[in-house]
Amino acid sequence: MMSVNYKIGMKTMVVQLVTEGKELISESEYGTVRQQFVNDQLTYLTISHRLCEAKLSLFGGQVLSWQPNGQQEVFWLSRKSAFDQSRPIRGGIPICWPWFGLLVNESSHGFARNSVWQLSDLKIGPDAVNIIITLDTTEHPKWKGNFRLTQTLSFSDVFTQSMMMENLSAQPLNLSFALHSYFKVSHPENATIPALVGSSFENKIAGTKQIKQLEPVNGLGPIDNIYYNSKSATIIDKGWDRAIEINKSNASQWVLWNPGSITASSMDDVHQHGEQEFVCLEAANTQWLSLEANGALTVGQEIKVYNL
Repeated sequence: MMSVNYKIGMKTMVVQLVTEGKELISESEYGTVRQQFVNDQLTYLTISHRLCEAKLSLFGGQVLSWQPNGQQEVFWLSRKSAFDQSRPIRGGIPICWPWFGLLVNESSHGFARNSVWQLSDLKIGPDAVNIIITLDTTEHPKWKGNFRLTQTLSFSDVFTQSMMMENLSAQPLNLSFALHSYFKVSHPENATIPALVGSSFENKIAGTKQIKQLEPVNGLGPIDNIYYNSKSATIIDKGWDRAIEINKSNASQWVLWNPGSITASSMDDVHQHGEQEFVCLEAANTQWLSLEANGALTVGQEIKVYNL
């Protein structure tokens, strides 16, 4: 073993290099957090707590996994995800920011999911592992204006994610965003979302707008709908007899997405039949918002899992 320095915010911690390519960052009687080396380009944090197991990638600031004790994995992650920083990781909770969808001459869903975030704070307590990560820049080639993103993550038997967006510029910034959660399910056809019934929505595939969802809807693809609904939602998975409850804040829409088998077969970072294993239900504001100079906006979600 050898000692190495690891910087968390302004503090430098001495940790020990252990076997299997992992560095111990922090530990307590309640759990541990280790840095795991995927390759020369990418590392992620593995979280082991008395109430859950989880993984977090600093590339993309992306939660990859969360599994409360006694439950199956909550988030889906493709076995063919690129872990070399050449593209976003397929699965978990990608951060779509500062734009959602396509932007002329730019990649889809912004650059936060392609950027390396910094670990600012980490605490292991009896009830949760709490982590703060930041993305801070005064100049970005694809975006004008100074900004800071701060994610506060709490891993326990309940998962909470809060993202504060700060405009550090002297002028307003226009932005849109989504927490692009890939929820693991027994099969998309088994996964219904009752809260969406009665909501107005846009069908992005058909190009229709302001339709009302009259019938129960599941996650079977191809589907790409934007629901104008600011309420909480629950995914009822009859195949696994479990429910995933998502309580969101400051996100006026839900995006329901699954590529379906034809599109998924052409996606080289989705493993075979992977589209039959997840439903994306995303807390989002897909329309442009104006964030005033020196202003801030915090969005978030709280996720609970329980048996039916």
